[in-house]
Amino acid sequence: MICKQLGLCIEDKNKACRTETDCIEFTDKRTSVKCEEKRKKYCLNNDRGARIRKYHVDNGIVKNEREQWACDNLLAVYDGDQTGMIFVELKGTDFKHAVEQTYETIVRFLPELKHKKLYGRIVHTQGVPRLGNSGPIVDLERLLRKNGGNLKMHEWILNEDVSRLDEKRDTKKRE
Repeated sequence: MICKQLGLCIEDKNKACRTETDCIEFTDKRTSVKCEEKRKKYCLNNDRGARIRKYHVDNGIVKNEREQWACDNLLAVYDGDQTGMIFVELKGTDFKHAVEQTYETIVRFLPELKHKKLYGRIVHTQGVPRLGNSGPIVDLERLLRKNGGNLKMHEWILNEDVSRLDEKRDTKKRE
């Protein structure tokens, strides 16, 4: 099942989901948001006091779908009049698959994300990937730039502030 209410859910930032998919973990203004899986971690510091909604994508928005790739989490950041959508994938060694999963997830929901800034965040264990100019990464970066965002990749842990989402940062090793 793929949730057909995501667009409405994102627009209605103050209300709970109307479906029974268990895709929303929380909606509030907490100071720090973490997405974690097997020692890989994405941390978003809410230094602007934005309202943030954390969605489970794999086994949440996209549930029990064979042959359907989905990233792990989606963070909707409601910062003033701007809404940023951060697609988070936490992956072990198959970095190329992480890029493809993130791309496929964004493309699947793109019609429901009009007028939103789109960001991709991939946290992996592979080390600095040597796929810099490969087709999948170029395609993902192009898609995100076209929608006002960017792609950041990091090994093991990625920490960033809401106020710095638009800053480009190079791939780095564990801090």
